[in-house]
Amino acid sequence: MKAVVIPPDRPAYAADLVGYDQTRAAVGGDLEAIPWGDRASAYLDEDGKARDLPINHGAMLLGRKHGLRLWPGDVLVGPVVLLGGVDADGNDTDLPADLADDALTLLGETR
Repeated sequence: MKAVVIPPDRPAYAADLVGYDQTRAAVGGDLEAIPWGDRASAYLDEDGKARDLPINHGAMLLGRKHGLRLWPGDVLVGPVVLLGGVDADGNDTDLPADLADDALTLLGETR
């Protein structure tokens, strides 16, 4: 699946991830899914806060731009993987090209 990986400490990058194991490896732990507007999903380490992973300021910035809703005071920590929304069967889909382009323009190597 076409994805964008947003590490907390370096530029975002495009990735082709195949299935649960590769997505889990990209976030470094068990997956927690968060709706990212109505066209995408964000995955991060479900134990990231307990493991004291760093706040992902880039993902927070991009999320605010795209309508990400979190509880007041909540933050995204550790690496974040963006994928497309789920299909009718509940499977992840490719991240839409316009969202990937926006993420890479804002948070990629050229920032």
